[in-house]
Amino acid sequence: MPKKILTYKGVVQARDCNANNHMSMTQYIDKFDQAGQRFMLETGLVHFKNEGQGIVTIEQNTKYLKEAFEGDFMDIRSSLIRIGNKAFTVFHEMFNADSEELISTMTIVFTFFDKNNKRALPFPKGMRDKLLTEI
Repeated sequence: MPKKILTYKGVVQARDCNANNHMSMTQYIDKFDQAGQRFMLETGLVHFKNEGQGIVTIEQNTKYLKEAFEGDFMDIRSSLIRIGNKAFTVFHEMFNADSEELISTMTIVFTFFDKNNKRALPFPKGMRDKLLTEI
């Protein structure tokens, strides 16, 4: 079973809610993005940036399972679920921290990318090794 990392904790604010009085889709995405940045920091992947190269998102899939309302305390737990030669997949799970109910999930695929030539690159050895320790 993949190792889960706590990557986000927060409270749904009034400004996060839409006209239906529950958290808006943009806020789900924002919180998953923050969790993704924390995942990169926690795993050390942020240190693999080279001039003209970086890690980019190539696919994401979000599932909304329960509504989140103003005042709900939530957390996101993230895990690396797949690694290939050029891409890796992270799975985020958003929970209501009080009830432990699963609110939403996001599966996101990243690749190591050459920004100048606009193509995926094989992982540098150190990066792939670092990712393999997270599975």
